[in-house]
Amino acid sequence: MSDQSHGWGSSQTAPTRPGAAPSAGWYPDPWSRGHHRYWDGSGWTAGSFPHGPAPVEDEPEADPEGADATQTLPGPPPAGRDPNVPPPDWAAPASIPPWESPAEAPWAVTPAASKDRMGRMTTAEFVALIVAVMLVVGSVATLAGYYAFRHKTPSRTFLGPLPTLPSDPDAAVLQSLVLSQSDVPTTYVVQEIAGGDQVDSGDATLDLCNGAYPSESLRTARLQVAAFDSEGNEALSTEAVLYKNSAATAQAFSELRSVVAGCPSTPVVSPIGEATVTTMFNPPPDGSWPQTPTVDRQAYDFNSTDDSGNSVHSVAVYLRRGRVLMGVYFSNPDGAQVPVTGQDSIQAIVSVFAGRIAKLPASVVNK
Repeated sequence: MSDQSHGWGSSQTAPTRPGAAPSAGWYPDPWSRGHHRYWDGSGWTAGSFPHGPAPVEDEPEADPEGADATQTLPGPPPAGRDPNVPPPDWAAPASIPPWESPAEAPWAVTPAASKDRMGRMTTAEFVALIVAVMLVVGSVATLAGYYAFRHKTPSRTFLGPLPTLPSDPDAAVLQSLVLSQSDVPTTYVVQEIAGGDQVDSGDATLDLCNGAYPSESLRTARLQVAAFDSEGNEALSTEAVLYKNSAATAQAFSELRSVVAGCPSTPVVSPIGEATVTTMFNPPPDGSWPQTPTVDRQAYDFNSTDDSGNSVHSVAVYLRRGRVLMGVYFSNPDGAQVPVTGQDSIQAIVSVFAGRIAKLPASVVNK
């Protein structure tokens, strides 16, 4: 390099104190606050250290050569940048004096200087701090977004009001009463019918002859399932219902007898929006069936004909014990029945479900 780049300090005025010549050593840099630059005794060199402490006004620097405390030390250079002195290009010093420990280096921070340093921040440090904070915030936001994406709750579109959940604490017992998949051969599939667990959405339990049944409002829980054959045809349906109390099921049985006894031989419009039908009742099918102790029974054999002339033969059997009422519906009573726990006659199948009701604990049925 030329003298212009290495010897630029020789043409400048050395930092001196009146009456004393500055000795060679490291001093606060007059161009860069917080840096130290080497003074060779006659001028500033290119040797600069960028991490020294900020200069302290009116306090002499320690002599790097180990001068004793009585020696007159050269004063520090100006703390601010001299506008008439161009800043040199920084370069590492050719050699660093071999101090015995880092604490002896001219830029070593004393406890007092360290305390003073903590209260100040350079522009570069401030910018670095802001950048670091922005990086941390950005990382947290990115992780939060990723977590929200991975754990996003799917949106839902409700086409109507949510169904009312059963409020009866004994509602779970209905599952043990109705037909289950294990009751039938594998050629049949047992499924809950649409609305089969609702008691307040127009789904009726009692609908013979499209009659009016005020007791329907006294139901507290309900479950209806059906067995379907390989072609999707309903072969058998069972419905288990809890009412508020025993008096409510007694009322339901009374309404059944009344509606059947007064059923006209003309079409009857459904009060709940079902098809208009004409119902003709045949003799009860259970005249010779044995009675299950503690369980009351009503069985009906009937033909329903709609406005188009389509007629369906059905058998509906209603069982009651306490506040529990159950309906067993046979949609093809003239053909082979779905075997239920090995039983394949209407009488035997009804006995299976009557036996389940008889085994219910008194704490469930007697309210």
